[in-house]
Amino acid sequence: MVTRLHEQLAPLAFVLLFTLQSRAQDGLGALLEEAERPGNTSAAAGRPDRLQQVPSAAITKQAVAQIKDIFRDDYAKATSPQTRASLARQLIAQAKKSATLAECWALLSESMRLASDAGDVNLSFEAIDLSVEQFAIDGDELRLEAITKLATKAPSSEIDDLTQTALAIARKAADSDNPSLTSKSLSLANSLARKTKNRALLAEAGKIQQAVRNEDKESKELAAIKAKLAENPDDSEICLEAARYFCFKADDWKTGLPLLAKGSDTELSRLAVAESNAPKTPNGLIAVADAWWQWAEKERGFAKSAGMLHASDLYQSLLDADMVQGLDRVRLEKRIREASDLNRQKHRATVLADIPPVATSNIAFGLKTDGTYQGKPYVCKGRQWPKGLTVMPTGMSFASITYALPEGSKRLMGKVGVFRPQGASEHAAPSAPLKFEILVDGRSAWKSGALARVDDTSDFEIDLFSAKTVELRTSSDSGNSAWAAWLEVQVVHR
Repeated sequence: MVTRLHEQLAPLAFVLLFTLQSRAQDGLGALLEEAERPGNTSAAAGRPDRLQQVPSAAITKQAVAQIKDIFRDDYAKATSPQTRASLARQLIAQAKKSATLAECWALLSESMRLASDAGDVNLSFEAIDLSVEQFAIDGDELRLEAITKLATKAPSSEIDDLTQTALAIARKAADSDNPSLTSKSLSLANSLARKTKNRALLAEAGKIQQAVRNEDKESKELAAIKAKLAENPDDSEICLEAARYFCFKADDWKTGLPLLAKGSDTELSRLAVAESNAPKTPNGLIAVADAWWQWAEKERGFAKSAGMLHASDLYQSLLDADMVQGLDRVRLEKRIREASDLNRQKHRATVLADIPPVATSNIAFGLKTDGTYQGKPYVCKGRQWPKGLTVMPTGMSFASITYALPEGSKRLMGKVGVFRPQGASEHAAPSAPLKFEILVDGRSAWKSGALARVDDTSDFEIDLFSAKTVELRTSSDSGNSAWAAWLEVQVVHR
């Protein structure tokens, strides 16, 4: 399976036996010395401080020819997927011991080609990741090339994993504003998802594409607002327009509050000024939050939910700092829940913790749906999760929860994380990294990276495309301290 995209590679223990003539060895050494520069680092020494330039095509071509001559018997036998993969492993092992970077590049280039020809997914990505560690190359471009080739040879069971890798590259490219790579990776992911008829992955590709369009649209809207502000920074109407965008749409209250204070809406201006000048005391902060809540109760649509959520954030900051106790705390907790419920109602969402699962397996201490571990609420990212699903896998197997989805389900969204049990040391950590996976109608639709520390989290949002079932899987290489939780997972109905 494709599990090496963001992971550190472990060394391979291969013993390479050479029966080379002295002339052939000297010839390869002399050829590759030509490409060396002062300060280059041996591939065997690990990742260099500065990535090296790829040797020229001419030097690489000659080096590959010399490698093929040295390994001529192995190349002659490399006529099947198994023997090609075996030769690729030999070349990878030799690349790790290379005396020069040029030698390393020639060996890795050949290992990438052979591994792809063999249809060996893990071996292909191992060679690519080793190349990226040493050379100034675009690893994602190499991965897309490999995926394109592997998809024609890899077992059908691995095509979905290749698709997810292409989608991961698309997300990364979109985040780094690389439209060419985004388009290329989405096109490949769509093609592979259609090949396997995986509706969940097709929907995920469509979601990324729509997110790119939305981002472009919002970028243009933001640029227009900034242009207006630059031309007329004190115009009260322009300030109000910009403030509504930042506060109610972008949830950027830090930027929006000063603009609200200068805006033409008298009540919003008064609230913004009051928040900016409020004393950082429990009474001062509560007064500001209460004022926003009262304003929001009179509003509708996005303004209402944005105002209540902003008040809720202020309330939550007080609770997190343990600045409020007694009945005041109860009142604030109720308002926080109300704001959260309003947000879910706006999206017509159902929390999975409120739906009985149709099946569970391999869950240590049994499934808990109230954010507790051994009867006590746990904390992740500085807060409790009263609708968290506590799913600790037993031993080396994965824990599983399966739900029948409500009719018309559109999206699944939430967060996974490593929680800290009450009483655990602040330096405590799982015995082994935790991994999470979502299957939609039996097909893999999302995987987390490895979460190794308390408070490590990963967000997800996937399209369900009116699917019937969803399965949440949690795995660990150790059953000890596997403090895994699915944090307030919601099914959105529209």
